[in-house]
Amino acid sequence: MSEDGGFNAQIKLFFKDFQNVLTFGYISLVAIGMIFEGCYYYHFGINIFEYADILDFLLGPFRRPISIFVLLVNIVIFLFVFRIDNFYYKNYPKMHRMMNLYMYDIPFFKRNRVNIFVLVALSLLLFYAYDIGKEAAEEMPKLDPNYQVIFADDPKSSAEYFKIGQNRQYLFMLDSTKKVNIIPINSQIQVIKPY
Repeated sequence: MSEDGGFNAQIKLFFKDFQNVLTFGYISLVAIGMIFEGCYYYHFGINIFEYADILDFLLGPFRRPISIFVLLVNIVIFLFVFRIDNFYYKNYPKMHRMMNLYMYDIPFFKRNRVNIFVLVALSLLLFYAYDIGKEAAEEMPKLDPNYQVIFADDPKSSAEYFKIGQNRQYLFMLDSTKKVNIIPINSQIQVIKPY
């Protein structure tokens, strides 16, 4: 009877931990999506937060897999640097103080050592996201339009666009004059033809 109770307790603990892991993963994916989508559309002059909902940010890392790759590289760099810092902190305290320019003599830095590392890692992640968005924005105007949009109210008129991106409600297009157009998906579009 006690074995059964112990097994049930382990199952409950597993599912409780699993729920926490799932929640953390969900929030992390949304945050990564917000960072990378926000930086990407920022360079086109679009405030994506006005046009997107939570599901769009959740799917953001999967639309641009480079964001997941950059995050993983950032985590590896963070853990590597933190391990080295920890090694020197424990084994060579004098050298560690010198390498950190004696900042750990200040009580604030000593208390908030891990927080400072996390802040630096987040700053690095934001820098990468900004740079990736900037590169994409600089490359797109050099490309030729690859979509033709035909409107339902006037099928004879059409326009050529380059697709910047889309979410569940809007298409973000760059026209031949390099002007950004935000087209609601439920608008009077008859056809969107890729070239």
